[in-house]
Amino acid sequence: MNVKFDTNVLDKLSALTADKPAVLVLDYDYSVHADDIPADSCAMISRIRLLLLDAAPEDFDTKINSNFGVVYAKELAQTFLDPEMSFRRGENGLWQVVGSSVLDSNAQIVDERK
Repeated sequence: MNVKFDTNVLDKLSALTADKPAVLVLDYDYSVHADDIPADSCAMISRIRLLLLDAAPEDFDTKINSNFGVVYAKELAQTFLDPEMSFRRGENGLWQVVGSSVLDSNAQIVDERK
């Protein structure tokens, strides 16, 4: 699997990691979450989030190649996501993940490092 980040995403990631490195994780089922958000145990794809973490969670064992480095995902993600994707800022200003179709028109980039 591959994901290509557009220049807007690359600029955002560069700014967020300028002073502190991060591990990138593509979360599609809220299995990595803040304490106040319950995990969605039966979600297909409800919202794709690109998370910046201090370390990849153990169950995120699949590597996705990107133009910013490795992005970790669950192996099951290969079932729901496209082999070739782009993560970009849409015309409406929201983050979008696009493969053969729009996978998420309101994706998020979230820094959850401590």
